Order: sequence, then C-alpha cells, then structure tokens
Amino acid sequence: MRINAVEIKNFCQIAARSDTFEPGVICIRGPNGAGKSNYMKALLYALTGSSSNVGKKEDDLKWGAEKGSVKLHFSRGGVEGVITRDIVSAKCSMKYGEQKYKSAKEVDGAIYSILGASPRVLTDMVFVSQGMIEGVLFQRPAERAKALQSLFGTESAEKLREYLQNELTQVSVASAADEIKSQKERLSRLNAELLQVESELAAAKGECLASAQVDELKLTVEKHRRAEELRESSARLRAECAALEENLKGARAAHAACVDSAAKLEPLVAAVNKLAEPARVELARFDAAQKSAARAQEAMLQLGEVKRVLAAPKPAEPEIDESGLAGYAAKVQLLRQSVELDRKVVDSGLADGVSRCPTCSQLLPQSYVESSRARLKEQVAELQHVEKALQDFSVRRTAQLKLFEEWTRTRIRAEQHKESLEGELSSLADVAPKGDRAELLKIINEAKQGNDTLNKLRTDVALTSQSVVSLDGQLHRRTTDLAQAQERLSGLALGGLVSAEEAAATLDKSNRAEVRWAGLQGKLKVMEEHGGQLEAALKHLEAEEAKLAGKRKYKELLERSRMVLHRDQLPRLVAQLYIKSLNEKLAKYLELFEAPYLARITDDISIQCTFGDRVVPAERLSGGEKVVLGIAFRFAVYELFVSNLGLLILDEPTVYLDSDRIDSVLSLLERVKGYSRSAGLQLIVITHEARLAGVFDQVIEL
Repeated sequence: MRINAVEIKNFCQIAARSDTFEPGVICIRGPNGAGKSNYMKALLYALTGSSSNVGKKEDDLKWGAEKGSVKLHFSRGGVEGVITRDIVSAKCSMKYGEQKYKSAKEVDGAIYSILGASPRVLTDMVFVSQGMIEGVLFQRPAERAKALQSLFGTESAEKLREYLQNELTQVSVASAADEIKSQKERLSRLNAELLQVESELAAAKGECLASAQVDELKLTVEKHRRAEELRESSARLRAECAALEENLKGARAAHAACVDSAAKLEPLVAAVNKLAEPARVELARFDAAQKSAARAQEAMLQLGEVKRVLAAPKPAEPEIDESGLAGYAAKVQLLRQSVELDRKVVDSGLADGVSRCPTCSQLLPQSYVESSRARLKEQVAELQHVEKALQDFSVRRTAQLKLFEEWTRTRIRAEQHKESLEGELSSLADVAPKGDRAELLKIINEAKQGNDTLNKLRTDVALTSQSVVSLDGQLHRRTTDLAQAQERLSGLALGGLVSAEEAAATLDKSNRAEVRWAGLQGKLKVMEEHGGQLEAALKHLEAEEAKLAGKRKYKELLERSRMVLHRDQLPRLVAQLYIKSLNEKLAKYLELFEAPYLARITDDISIQCTFGDRVVPAERLSGGEKVVLGIAFRFAVYELFVSNLGLLILDEPTVYLDSDRIDSVLSLLERVKGYSRSAGLQLIVITHEARLAGVFDQVIEL
C-alpha cells in the first residue's frame, strides 16, 4: 500500500491541511505541540475509523468547530483509491478502482480485504505511536509479556478455553436403539440382494468358453488376418519390382552420358589451371599494394587533424584561493551558530508567552527578545548571501580544473597518435599497385568456371553410379521379399478352418459373458464388504448402547484441549516460536543498520544485548543504541506480520535522545532510508528535530 495524499479538516489541533506524498522516505516535522502525532492518527482514522486517542470520537474534533473530516488518497497493487470519513458523524465513503462503498460497514470490510490487515494490526504494527517504538523493549517483564502476548495474538486462547468449558456442560448421552433397528433392516435387505447376484454369477459362468477353445479360435482369426496381409504385401511388391526395373534402365543410361562428358572436359580444364596459378599470385600482390596506398592517404588526413589539435592554444591554469574558501566556510559556520542561538530565544516564548534563556532557563526581557528577532532576520539574510557566494566560488573552481585537465589529456593523446601515424606513413612510402587487375581476374574466373563444371560432372558420375547400385539392390530385395511372402502364404494351411467372421463372433460372445461374470464378481465383493461394514457398524452401535465410553472419551478430549490452551502450554509454545522468528529478524536488521551489538529476547521475556563477549541488559544501552534497537525491533515486527503491506509509520523514534546526540543517528537513518527504498517500503517518520530533515526525500512541515 502507498499513501499518495491527505486532506485534513478540523482534526484535533489541525484546522486545515492538504499534503501530497512524493516517492521515497517522508518526514513529518514540526515543533512540540504542532500536531505531528495527531497528523499520523488522522491517517489511521481514515483507514480504520478510530484514531486510538483516549475518549470519544467527538473529542477528535477541533475545539470550536462544528464538523471535520479526513480524506485519504492511496494505492494498492496499482489500483487507486480514495476514502473519506467524517469525524463526528458515521458518514463514510470510499472509491477503489471502479468499486464504490457508501457506508462505514462496507468501507471497513473492504479496507480489511484490500490491505489484508485488521485495525489492530494497523494500530500495533504499522502506525507505531510515540513511545511504542522501543517501549515494549524497555518495559517491566510482566508488562512486556502482556504486550508480546497481544502482539502474537495468543490472548484469544483463554476465550477458547471458556468455549470448551461450555461445550463440556452441553455434552449429552442419547440412546442408539432406533439406529440399531434401522441398521438391522439394511443388513437384511443386503443379504437378499447377495442371493440374487450369486444366481446371476452362476448363469454367466456357464456361457464362458474353456481356455483351450478360446486359444483355438484366436489362432484361427490370427491366421486369416495374416493371410490377408500377405496377399496385400505380394501385390504391392510386384508393382514396386516393375517400377524399379524401369528406373534402373534410365539410371544406367544417365551414368554412361556423365562418364563420356567428364572424359572430354578434363584435358581442357588442366590447360586453363596451368595459366591460372601465376595469375592468382599477381592478383594478391596487386590487392595488397592497393590497400597500402589507401591506408597511406587516410593516415595523412589523420595526421593533419592531429597537428591541428596540437596547435590549439593552452588554457589558463586555474587559480585556487584555498584561504578564501576557508574564510567563507568559517563565516558560514559562525553565522549558523548565531542564527540557531537567536532562533531558540525567539521560539522560547511561542508556547506560553514567557521568554526564557535556552541555556539557563532564566526569564528574558521583551526588549531583548525583540532585538534577537530583528538580529535573526538580518543574520538569516546574510547567511543566505554568504552561502550563495561560497557555492559560486566552488562552481568556478571546479569548471577551471575540468577545462585544464581536459586540455592536458587531449594533448597527450594527440602526441601519441602523431608518433604512431608518422611511423606508419614511413613504412607505406614505396608501396604502389602494378599490372592489369581485370586481365588477371579474367584468367582466374575462366579457370574457376572450368573446375566447377568438371567437379559437377564428376559428382554426377558418382551420384548416377550410386543410383544404379542402389536401384539394383532394391530390386533384388523386393524380388526376395516377394518370394518369401508367397512361401509364407502357402504355409498357413487355411483349408478346413472356419471363417474369420464365425470365429470372431464366437469369441465375442464368450468375452461378453466373461465381462459380465467379472462385473458380478466385483459387485458381489463390494456387497460383501458393505455387509461387513454394516455388521461392524451394528456391533459398534450395540457396544455404544451398552456403554458410553465414546462420550466419556469425547469429554476427556475436551478437557485435555482445555489444558493444552492453558497459558503455560500451547500459548507459551506459540510465543516461543514467534520469539525465535523475531530474534532472527532482529539480528538481521541490527546487522543491516551496523549496530555494534547483537540482541535477543530470552525465554523469560528479558532482552539481552551482546557486545563481543560482554552481555548487558537492554535497559543499560545508551540513548543512541536504544534508538537503533527500537527501530530494528519495529522493522522485525513489520516483516514478521505485515511485510506485504508496504507501509510503516514511526512517531518520534528519537524522542528520548538528548539534543546533542541527535547527529549520532543520522547515519542510522541513512541506512534505514536505503533499506526502505530497496524493499519498496513507504516509510513515514514523525520528528520534531530539524537536524534530521536533510536525511529524508520529502519533508512536510507542520
């Protein structure tokens, strides 16, 4: 899922906002009290109908406003959607692709289906509120166990145990007498059907032929079939022999003609070949001289171009004023420090109207604040001017260096190319083509044509000879096959046998009787098995009537199931499996974020961190280390439960970090940003720290 835009009206302290979310990692930034957390809760409210704020829904309405709404534009799998929810009323609508939903019930069901995540999952694992990023990791063991139980969804086991208890109270024992009577009647009807099938089975067996009779009839049918095949084969072989004799006569005549033509052409071709050999040698020399002359002309042109390049004037060498550059940089640093100090003085009175010193918290006179505000405006303008001058200085220096380096490289390459061309021209100076190329080609072509014609005639001689041999062999084989077919036909001895049609009809009648007999055998077997099942079922019912062991066993299974669902049984095992997977993913993200330690959740729900061979509890980590662990934990939870959603929002991940330690997490956020891009994850981070804004692809200021 991806959030594309949002329109917020009168939600908590947000009067009216309309923001578009660009691709990449997004930062929502503003000072404390600006409504950053409520901005996130407005997004959650649009999707789920609940902001997770304490109190009633009406409490989310801005003070003094009569109505408000949140409109969210999103996309999922390439399909665009927009959802609108009123803050006070139940009015809600959504358009997703071509589908439209007009009530909160329809929208809630559709959102769950589209996102594949429940409101609880969105609240706990996707929209991670302030304090919950690392809160689970640093709670007391009992509170942490309860939070993880909610995260893993094992809290429903107790409700299932109550359901099983209710089922136990409702199990009753009913008499099976009616079922036993019905079972006996079915068994009686089946026995009558068995007698009928056995009678039909005996009749079918009487119509089946003996094995010797079947074999004799099959042999008769086979002899008639073989005789018909031999008659058809003999007729075909006679026709093939006649055609082969005619083809053999034509092949012998063609072979004789080819032999005569080749004998006449051989002396003529030998004479032409004698003239062609020296002509080929002279033609090769002529072509080599012609190519050398062309290359010499091309090299002269290239040499002229190289000399033109070498004659180009040398550009002025760049002048680099390192002291001026350092002066600009130092002035920028001093101005930034002064601007930051005055801004803290001015901002200190925005919340409650009382201005205090940002370092010692003493009250400041209003005149000092006003002078700081005026000075701040002047220093901001001067800082922008100096930064622009520093940037222009850097651009000019880079351009000069690039121009001089390019001229130097071009001149070195031109000198090398000039030396190579002059050497090549000296080696080609005395080469020039001599002779008549057309006359040489004529002699060579005449020799080639003669050789081609002679080779074709020789090929024709070989082919016609092979054709004569092949046709002669085929004729011999066909004559032999015909004699063998006639001999096998006479050896079949068809006299005294019944016709093929009569033998086939008798076999078919016997086969149908055997099929009917086999079918009755199968039916009889099925009925006997069914009868056995009915008898077994009858005995079972009678045993059930005699004792209620089955019911007692069912109750026992219900009780055992209740024991399995006890919090120390199956829920504990499920939690251990989830913790194992969570530890694996936590280790993956700590390595990805280059944390100097490993961390794992133990069986007693404590969190241990390992620095080499030193193990310390998570509570003793430094502020920056806790931030890394908290973000890695939230990424691990996200991948374990909702990795296919594509959206994660973190509220104030650095809230407990001292202001002088903020810079230490910049590299962490860079790695988080890189991973989010590669994983196709839309990551939204909420923070009040202005120094973190430069890390993100887009910053929305509140």
